Amino acid sequence: MSIIQQIRRRGVLHSFETLFNRWVPAWLFRFSAGVVMELDLEAMRQRATELASEEFIVARVEDPGDRKTLREVTWNSVPLDYSQDDYGYSIQRSDQPGRILGGVWAGKTDFIEADLGFELEFSPDQAWLYCAYVDREARGVGAYGRVLAFAGHDLWELGYRQLLVIIQPWNGASMHVHQKYQTRRVGRIAVLRVGPFAWVMRHGEIEQTKSIAFVPRRNTVRLRFPRTTIHPGA
Repeated sequence: MSIIQQIRRRGVLHSFETLFNRWVPAWLFRFSAGVVMELDLEAMRQRATELASEEFIVARVEDPGDRKTLREVTWNSVPLDYSQDDYGYSIQRSDQPGRILGGVWAGKTDFIEADLGFELEFSPDQAWLYCAYVDREARGVGAYGRVLAFAGHDLWELGYRQLLVIIQPWNGASMHVHQKYQTRRVGRIAVLRVGPFAWVMRHGEIEQTKSIAFVPRRNTVRLRFPRTTIHPGA
């Protein structure tokens, strides 16, 4: 696939970020920012029922080969050591079984962002979404909305009672679709790494253990998210 095709597939800003991170070594410079939202699991469960259709196949992916394909489709570069137990959700057209058009991943355990020197900590009933992507040819027909709602429904059935997502503020499309289920904006996270030092800044209800990490060593800044006080359907 040519660079131009990759840019068209992923979007200009996302492609720029990927290429920048590929060309500029992590030890030299990194910057990342994200808005943290809590999503309404009850609304997602209801929407999953409403969107049930014979046109699409939406499922939790468990086969190792399919999980590998889903990682490629969603550009999931999270190391396997950190994500081997995560839940992957895919969407396919019923008339094209076996061809994954997109999906999303849900993490359920603590996650270390080694290049940026911070760690996300979650309680046993918290999960978070990451690496969401739908192929361009499947956009505009509600494909991501279907797989997103299904993921929320399935996570509830698995016992999770709080679902979080961290979205880059310049990703307008992602902000739009997730805001439909937003119950509250938990806060914001911004991280700047220059050489071996990473500065982690947070706003809102997010807790952090400190502000600066020395990245080559495992002394990460730990970020924790407040437990929800409302358990829909509980």
